Order: sequence, then structure tokens, then C-alpha cells
Amino acid sequence: MGKEHRLALVPRGWTLVLVRLVTGWIFIQYGWFGKLHDPKFVNGMAETLRKMATESSFSFYRPFLEQVAIPHASSFALLVAWGEALLGMSLLLGALTNVASLLGIFMLANLYLASGSWEALLFASLCLVFMRFSAGSRWGLDAALARLLPERLVYFPTR
Repeated sequence: MGKEHRLALVPRGWTLVLVRLVTGWIFIQYGWFGKLHDPKFVNGMAETLRKMATESSFSFYRPFLEQVAIPHASSFALLVAWGEALLGMSLLLGALTNVASLLGIFMLANLYLASGSWEALLFASLCLVFMRFSAGSRWGLDAALARLLPERLVYFPTR
């Protein structure tokens, strides 16, 4: 047998796993440590949404911000904080990664429409990659969950 290169011994998909873990940790930092444990976040959400509506949102999205999001700012703040924290936990554990990524794309698309934030597009793109390649099935709990739950639920919407 010929000599194998050391990189041939590295398990496939390690790059995707590493990116998934780092992205999960970032969402945990944003949601759990940055927002859920900061009382100023919930209290300041209405002002943040007002600023987004006047300065940086897309014009067709402003009525949603002004008529729905701003009047219910504290509810939206909790949805965003818990959404980021749960998305991060899902990515770290590799559990229901596709479903969490789909919901993350929805949340991040709304953030992009409200703020024009390029970071939201970057993270939404990463969530799309995680969904496309079923990132939780490598070094995650999705492979085990697929044996316990219907595979269509675990790998929704890609299978």
C-alpha cells in the first residue's frame, strides 16, 4: 500500500462541522449572553426598531415595523433573543439543525429587511449551507435523532 497523505485521515465534513460549531457559539453569545441576560435589550427594542424604521429599513418593510413590531417590541425582543439562543444551541449540538436553520433564515431575513445588516445575510447564507448539507448529521445529534424520529422531520426540508 502506498503512503496516504495525512489530510486523507481527517474525517470528511470537518470544515462544515467547525463552521457549524463556531456559528452556533456566536448565536449563543448574541442570544443567551448578549440579549437574554441584558435587561436593556428588551427595554430598548422599541427605540431600536424606531431607528431601523426611519434610517435603514427597506421602504416596503417600514409599515410592518411601525404597525406591528414597534407596538409589540418587548415580544419581538424575546423572540429574537430566544431565537438566537435556540438556534445556537441547535447548531452546537447538531440537533434538528435543518429545522433550526430554516427558522434562523426567516429570523435573519427579517433582520436584514429591518436593518440592511450584511451580517444577517452572511449568517442566513451559512444557515442555508447547513441545511443543504445536513450539517447536523456529522458530529452532531441529527444522525441519532434520525433513527428515533421520522427522517423527514430531522432533515426537513431537504429530504
